[in-house]
Amino acid sequence: MTVVRFYDDIEDSLLKFAVIITKYQGHWVFCKHKMRETLEVPGGHREPGETIEETARRELYEETGALRYTIEPLGIYSVTSSEHFEGTETFGKLFYAEVEEFEEELHSEIEKIVITDELPENWTYPEIQPKLLEFWGSLIMDNNSWGRQVIEKALEYVNYKWIPRSANVLHGVDEAGRFVDTPDVTWKGVELDCGWWQVGQVNIGIPYGWGNASTLEEFAAGLKEGKYAGNVPEDKSRYGSHYTVGVDCSGLLTRCWDLPKKIATRDIPLYAEVIELNEICQGDVFAKVGSHVMFFKEFTDETQTEVVIIDSTRSIGKVSQRVLKVAELLANGYLVYRKK
Repeated sequence: MTVVRFYDDIEDSLLKFAVIITKYQGHWVFCKHKMRETLEVPGGHREPGETIEETARRELYEETGALRYTIEPLGIYSVTSSEHFEGTETFGKLFYAEVEEFEEELHSEIEKIVITDELPENWTYPEIQPKLLEFWGSLIMDNNSWGRQVIEKALEYVNYKWIPRSANVLHGVDEAGRFVDTPDVTWKGVELDCGWWQVGQVNIGIPYGWGNASTLEEFAAGLKEGKYAGNVPEDKSRYGSHYTVGVDCSGLLTRCWDLPKKIATRDIPLYAEVIELNEICQGDVFAKVGSHVMFFKEFTDETQTEVVIIDSTRSIGKVSQRVLKVAELLANGYLVYRKK
């Protein structure tokens, strides 16, 4: 059995290893040893007379050929394993590096480096190094206070409780002559079956509102004024209604990103830039420009094959939290965006 632990600090003389989580242009960098068919994170033993940072820099160069890079310490880890060091707890320091330039040839026991967006399936140290990457990911999440605030705001829309009146229901045209279908239980469309909220009952979740970007305060006030709770038109060529309250997918983005005005999904590139999937953090979004956008909350597990998202969608009729497969999102044309 192998146990990996993490520490804030430890006596320097106990640090025997340096491991360097490495990226190049947003992609993972892994090493393949000449004598193995597996992949590993760059790293190795501390030599006599070295500081632990000198060990990290030397190993990074020897194993990847990195010439120009930035490097920073992440923390202390330990490994206790019956298969190594007679079961005694052994300590190392974890670093993170972003490489700008590699040497053309390697001059060590490493056969090649692998630059990829995917985590290896064939780890050299499967009980150790995946846990080091998980630790790195947790640090990013912990330091991402803005992203946590974005998700907290999105969850307020998911968990909002409200009691509608019959005045908040409409299936027909509003005062301006625009068609409205509120997603209450009395409504069922030809293609969409997303009627869910009930008059006089406590309902949970802000309803989908085509063209809407209501704040929670505006939603509550709108209900009192007799505005219609949500709008889920099957015909997306219809205009939104000023007499409805709720949020569509880009309306939720507008509010949670605190944008200066309501945007459409086609406007996302004006406010955000594409990043790599392996850089994703809370507050980032999966978006298909001109179609749909959803917030990234977390991966369901370390395989990162499924993701928890938050969005407002016509098919469900409200803001909700659900689990989707990452491969299907990418196959359907979704990219990862981060607010500029």
